[in-house]
Amino acid sequence: AADFRRVLAAVLRLNGCRTVAGLSHDGVPVLLELIPADVLSVELLRLNGEPIHSITSPGWPYTRAQIAFYRAHVAAHPILAHYARHGIGRALRVSDVVAHAEYERNPIYARCMKPHGLRHTLAMIFDAAPGRHTAISFDRRAHDFTVREVALLEAVAPHLAALLVRLELHTGKKRPWREPTTRDWLAGDLGVSNREAELLLHLAEGLGNREIAAKAGLAEATVRKHFENAFRKLGVANRVAAAKLARERVG
Repeated sequence: AADFRRVLAAVLRLNGCRTVAGLSHDGVPVLLELIPADVLSVELLRLNGEPIHSITSPGWPYTRAQIAFYRAHVAAHPILAHYARHGIGRALRVSDVVAHAEYERNPIYARCMKPHGLRHTLAMIFDAAPGRHTAISFDRRAHDFTVREVALLEAVAPHLAALLVRLELHTGKKRPWREPTTRDWLAGDLGVSNREAELLLHLAEGLGNREIAAKAGLAEATVRKHFENAFRKLGVANRVAAAKLARERVG
């Protein structure tokens, strides 16, 4: 009964998301309250695996090179290999389909997950609309997902799929997939917001606050506030250190 109430509350809050930005800003926390994890990704895919739209949790850690490697070797992921053999529609943990010792030898785990300490995955791929799949993935560092959490994901998944359809993401027309920009990758690498990453890129170019404010269409006071937040997240004391870090990350 308690889990039913939790799922119902989550569904009601998800249904309150009226826009894609609202789903990203408000829906992701709802899902993470239902199933706590370090990293969350929701993707709408065409049947050939091509992404239409992606929504990720704050601080999404994967680098451009890791994403490229993942997409090139996606068939090697144990959960996706299981789906290829048995069909989609069930929530699965990595531990449901492969022993951890074998998973540690998996190229996707070694290249993409292990560098970030992410040892456990709960994922589900299910039909969202004709010709479309939804893929949702929770990743954790500390401990494996429970059977109860598997059931929670299966309970909320159909409602999430219906929400994606209502937001018209399933068409892939109004909001088509775009290759993530340097700003997007920097935000994921550093664990800052997209806006903070944008301003850090300008900072790395050697621009001052007034020039940055003009480029971003912001007030100088707003730029300073964004930098204060970004410096705190990065653990750096000043502009010089932040600019150096940003330049290193973008190469």
